[in-house]
Amino acid sequence: MMGEEFHLENFYDGEFLRAGTSVNGNVSRFVYYNGELQAETDEDESVSTRYILGYGVAGIERNDVAGLHTYHLDEQNSTSYVTGASGEIESFYEYDAFGAIRRKSEEIKNRILYTGQQYDQETGQYYLRARFYNPVVGRFFQEDVYRGDGLNLYAYCGNNPVNYYDPSGYMKKTQNSQNCKDDDKTTTKDSGDNNTVPTDTYVFGNATKPGDARPGKDFGVESGSDVVNAQSPPLPKGKSVCADPYDTPLTGTIYKVPEGTKLPEGLSIVYDGKDKVPGGHAIGHSTIYPTRDITVDEFNGLYQSMPWEKGEKKR
Repeated sequence: MMGEEFHLENFYDGEFLRAGTSVNGNVSRFVYYNGELQAETDEDESVSTRYILGYGVAGIERNDVAGLHTYHLDEQNSTSYVTGASGEIESFYEYDAFGAIRRKSEEIKNRILYTGQQYDQETGQYYLRARFYNPVVGRFFQEDVYRGDGLNLYAYCGNNPVNYYDPSGYMKKTQNSQNCKDDDKTTTKDSGDNNTVPTDTYVFGNATKPGDARPGKDFGVESGSDVVNAQSPPLPKGKSVCADPYDTPLTGTIYKVPEGTKLPEGLSIVYDGKDKVPGGHAIGHSTIYPTRDITVDEFNGLYQSMPWEKGEKKR
């Protein structure tokens, strides 16, 4: 429908997810599970499409076409093929590096395309939650609310869409959250260099600063003046941080420390998610910890001295 005249409205829910669209008066509503599209309903709230979730979207069931239709993904988690119950190819897609569609054949109506995200055929843009993205020009439609990643606040994934993707519209991520890529070398988050932040890292705080480490909750001591022993991986005590603030139930003002930041002397960081460390924390979790005996107050002073960048408030 590109090039045709149309009227499009988007509706949003209390979690700032797109809850529905109206295209020339035709209403579709969206149901999410953990931020992933799970179902679409029509204006009468009858389910028209169901999405089977796995690593992203694994399959689709539509009321207008019988059976389960399976998604086949490429290395960027983009939909490459959709097959029917007998394995026959019903739809296929080819993209350039930034997600513009080079070739396609589509028998099954489908909005889940590049990096597993929602594509609006009316506008030719992808809905990436916080912002809309135009793959033809490789730029967002709205500027980034964060500062510090470069002068171009509309750039997608630092102009490196082969190694990164951006499902939230706020930050680039690697397809494998355990790894970070630098100059074509891949190292795990708990590699030998624990003094450098391996990827953009986030924490919650208030309007004035990131939240401090808590004596009792984070270190098991009574007060900020108590001394904490030097910690070491794989599961040190320290301040919890995360790779994606929208993958956690926590709320508050979001602060980011950029990839490549050197930690102050006396602090290190380690990835300790349960996908890497048996008995570990939630996937995407890292801990900033002391490498020498230190009081909690001194630890917080070093931690607060890091170049935290204030973002928006997650409610």
